[in-house]
Amino acid sequence: MSEFKNVFIFVSDALRYGYLPDELIESSSSNVIRTLAPSHHSAKSFASILSGLEVSNHSVNHFGDRLKQDNILEMFEHSNLWDNEKSSIRYMLDLQENPDLDEMEEPFVWVERALETHIPYGKPGHDHESVEDVQEDYFSNYTDQDLKENYREAVDTSFQHFKKHLEYLKEEGLYEDTLIIFTADHGDALGERVFRRKRYGHNAPATKIVAEVPTIFYNYELQVDRMRSVDIVPTALNLIGKEWMMETDGVDIRREKPDRGECPTAPYIFYLEWEWSKSKEKWTMDKKSLAKALIEDHVPEKVFNKVGLEKKSIDFSD
Repeated sequence: MSEFKNVFIFVSDALRYGYLPDELIESSSSNVIRTLAPSHHSAKSFASILSGLEVSNHSVNHFGDRLKQDNILEMFEHSNLWDNEKSSIRYMLDLQENPDLDEMEEPFVWVERALETHIPYGKPGHDHESVEDVQEDYFSNYTDQDLKENYREAVDTSFQHFKKHLEYLKEEGLYEDTLIIFTADHGDALGERVFRRKRYGHNAPATKIVAEVPTIFYNYELQVDRMRSVDIVPTALNLIGKEWMMETDGVDIRREKPDRGECPTAPYIFYLEWEWSKSKEKWTMDKKSLAKALIEDHVPEKVFNKVGLEKKSIDFSD
């Protein structure tokens, strides 16, 4: 008999590994798991997180695409992905209603896209407006040191946001029935040098700064060193006894440790394969993908398109 009826997934947009507040780590039941994000791009990543499918196996490549594959929201009588009303992520899922957590009836799955860790850092709150139109010149207004400080403050703001949901679940007697997962869709660069140039944001190039994110199973004891974001849904479904409901690329990380995965950049010119390095204890690109990432970083996407070097064509028709 499962100990959980509900699932709550808090996705902190653009939260990189290594920046979680100590209070969050110390108050959780599991360790911080090094997680391979599905992509540098939110639309692709959210589609993968919710479906458990790698980017190469679902229908979302851009904002405005629809997810045509099964996703965890469809597996529950009551469900929602909380985002602003004009959200392209909600459009991707064809969601009409937008109930808040305190409007959910059991059993439910409720996912939030929290934007405090997305530029402009720390600004949007729970009832946020869209940040998708924020320009990359945001970074030119700050020194690298100031950016990192702004980012750390934004991470703390995101945690305080998360804590309010925890308090609500406890007050309403829903905490023990709800599997709570804290994660991110991708990370963010804050002036680090990648391929000899300073990088900011999360669109390109391929780098572990953006590819590695933290995941915590907040109220379930789980001690593993690695996973992929596509493993969240199958693990959660197994924990609540619904493992038979979806076919995914992910695994139940209590039973199997993944060693490989995908994390393409936003332009998505090449498939980029990542592997778990036992010696370094982190996710790294394999040699072929590293070479592809270097090429992708130096040649504009429009050049590839002209010569026909586009990503593999996949038929997602109904």
